[in-house]
Amino acid sequence: MATRELFIWKRLHEEYLVQEVLSIEPYQYKAGTKEKGAAWTLIADNLVARGLKVTQRSVREKFEKMLK
Repeated sequence: MATRELFIWKRLHEEYLVQEVLSIEPYQYKAGTKEKGAAWTLIADNLVARGLKVTQRSVREKFEKMLK
């Protein structure tokens, strides 16, 4: 089992996340579809390219928390 590294979200990271969600718009797809999953994966990949240690799931869950 791979060890997970703890990632602490900072305000700048949250701003990156919002920028990606606004540009990729994962909510245009129905819940549970391949397209929606691919959109969240693309968002996570783009954030990883910026140096964040995130996964598709962590990005999706963080954005849901931010919405609430």
